[in-house]
Amino acid sequence: MRIRLSRAEGAPPIYSQVASLLRQRIRNGELAPGTKLPKELDLARMLGVSRIPVRHALAILQREGLIQRRHGRGTFVAEDVGKPEVLQLTGIIGWRTSEGTNHRLVSVDNIVPEDELARFFGLPRGEKLTRFVRSRTRDGAAFNYIVNYVPVSVAQRMRRENFRVHTMVDMLRKRLKIRLGTVRQAIQANTADPALARQLGVAVGAPVLYVETRIWRKTGAPLMYSQAYYRGDRSSYGIEVPG
Repeated sequence: MRIRLSRAEGAPPIYSQVASLLRQRIRNGELAPGTKLPKELDLARMLGVSRIPVRHALAILQREGLIQRRHGRGTFVAEDVGKPEVLQLTGIIGWRTSEGTNHRLVSVDNIVPEDELARFFGLPRGEKLTRFVRSRTRDGAAFNYIVNYVPVSVAQRMRRENFRVHTMVDMLRKRLKIRLGTVRQAIQANTADPALARQLGVAVGAPVLYVETRIWRKTGAPLMYSQAYYRGDRSSYGIEVPG
């Protein structure tokens, strides 16, 4: 197993690099399901590092469900490693609920928005928006973290229990019967800072797909602004173009 680590200034932590490289080899099939990994000490020697970053990297992969530790036998690539979540949603990420995912409403509060957000909604100084913080999990592991902002008057019509099974777009369209107009999304490759890494259960510096969404009503009035972060190892964005 050839692994090259970067010790250049600004490079991700060593444990994060080890986790990323092993994760990539598992995802692309180079390390097939059921493959036994070298012992921690052997991996450390191969990499020229101590056992601490190796142990940390393996703990991350275990939390992600990519490896399994079998008492007295060693560490193996999980037998049920699946393909990453593929978001093929007619060009709009987060439009539908993905099969096999569970939703969690983390928090709801009313906040005074910063200038850019206030300008989007056309709010006078001091007027509040409702902020919903949500996450979705698959196979017990988080794969996205979402912050939605909507007018307080819209949020007051939403039932919290519906967030367990519906996306925000479903709530707006199907539950509140609001006719949607323009939807604009910006997609960007990013990395996880410490706070986001905790929410997604990944290492600091791990790849993240960032999606910013703005939605207007059919009448042209601004309706929703959202910031969504998808784990890079569990998500990809697919587009199908007719021939």
